[in-house]
Amino acid sequence: ELIERNRDTLGRYQGGLAGIRGIELFDVDAIRLGNAQFVVTTIDEARAGISRDDILRTLRAENILAKPYFHPGCHRLDRSYSGADGGPGEPLPATELLARTVLVMPGGASITSEEVDGVCRTVRLILAHGEEIRTALINVEEPLRAAAVGSGAAPLGDTSSARQTPVSQWGRSPGAGNSTPPEISGTSGASLLKP
Repeated sequence: ELIERNRDTLGRYQGGLAGIRGIELFDVDAIRLGNAQFVVTTIDEARAGISRDDILRTLRAENILAKPYFHPGCHRLDRSYSGADGGPGEPLPATELLARTVLVMPGGASITSEEVDGVCRTVRLILAHGEEIRTALINVEEPLRAAAVGSGAAPLGDTSSARQTPVSQWGRSPGAGNSTPPEISGTSGASLLKP
């Protein structure tokens, strides 16, 4: 029953993410193995117009708990994968590619169909506004990064106390009639978007 529910969730993601340029969902049915617990996607930045990391930051700002997977690659963590001198070992281009592009969406038995639909809508909206989001993140993060050097400030991307306009509400404010993001605020140190 649990595996069937996981497969239903995966199928819902397959339908909800179908046709989005630059995102590909790993097809569990293609190998006929596994319990379909993980909803694994890969992001092709060149086709999507936004990086996996920028998508991840935006999803987290929306309280969607997606995760990078295989990041960083194990050859970056464990001396057994490094060279004899403790420096970098052999290049692992396939591992580096996965470490840069894999994104796991919320899944498992606890997520509802409505929540999956919401994640898919949010991903579609993020990719539709990829350039704007990327610019907003750069415009906010660069000054914050410079200001945080030596200040002991919260790590960049910590939006736990930020007041933000959810991406899902862009263009839905009364009388808005457009689908552009709200103004960007770099004054709080944590907020990426302001209402």
